[in-house]
Amino acid sequence: MFVRQPRFKAGLFQRSVPLTPQVVGRWLDPQRTVGSYELNHHSNVVHQRKVHPVKVILMDGMKKHFLLPVDQPVSANIALICEKLGCDKSDLGLFLMDNPDPLRDDLSIPEQVESLDAFFFLQRGCFAIEGGIKATDQYLQHRDEILERTHILPSDRDRKIELAAIVCHIEHGPFAPDLCSNISEQLFEMWEIKNDRGSIEMLEGEWLRCDGMTKEQSSFRFVQVCRSLSTYGAATFPAQIVDSVKVVLVIGRNRIFIFDDSRNLIREWPFFALKRFRSPDEQLFEMDFLEEDGPIRLITSEGQKISDLIAGYLEISMKHGW
Repeated sequence: MFVRQPRFKAGLFQRSVPLTPQVVGRWLDPQRTVGSYELNHHSNVVHQRKVHPVKVILMDGMKKHFLLPVDQPVSANIALICEKLGCDKSDLGLFLMDNPDPLRDDLSIPEQVESLDAFFFLQRGCFAIEGGIKATDQYLQHRDEILERTHILPSDRDRKIELAAIVCHIEHGPFAPDLCSNISEQLFEMWEIKNDRGSIEMLEGEWLRCDGMTKEQSSFRFVQVCRSLSTYGAATFPAQIVDSVKVVLVIGRNRIFIFDDSRNLIREWPFFALKRFRSPDEQLFEMDFLEEDGPIRLITSEGQKISDLIAGYLEISMKHGW
């Protein structure tokens, strides 16, 4: 008799295993008999494909589908995703929506989630301390990076106010009108937000939106907003436009930004708009977007480093169609 071979390998998977809050199922070992698991008529055992399409939201917000060996540990799946993307897998983890903790890298995805139809986030900063950094620790790191203007640079007022309101909820508690009035002036100065009625009303509204959220949930939300910024993880280079003012050149993965010395956005371009770039000498870097004003010439001692960084991003973009 002809027996059709399955297209994908499959195995027996037991759902709703009361092991720990983080483990919702387990794969049954094909080398063991079913009787050795002490199953009964209440046990929920399914025929689970070992290779399954998984929906992943990348760090730049792009959604992609990957065919993954879901019987393997999360660490193996991350390595496979990064191999396909051509990126470094170090310090990366998979997150579920509204869950501040990454999936454990030593267990498979089905062992930790109720459904493989969910979207997963591929994010950085996950495995530096015994399998996971708490959302509160990530919050502190991201908050400091914003205030020190090192990597994450919110360029518009609304995002700055949204982040500032979450900080208020985490560090001062639930919204209170008197408290908001007392700290708004200092807060706006710290976050470089124009102190006007519109900003105050928006701060009040965003702060109220956090009502009922725990510190852990608020911290996770703060990190999510940071990671959604187009400048998240960007490299910054202090420079000076030739015969003009000091600026900060910011190279993101998909866009190029120029901020003034106070970190206010002056211009931004998508990478595909850049037609030519070069570092003609050790103190100069040029970018040409074929605009009427001609190429942008920057005085910087890091011209070659900038050129190498842009070339690397362009190569990755062309290779993977980003």
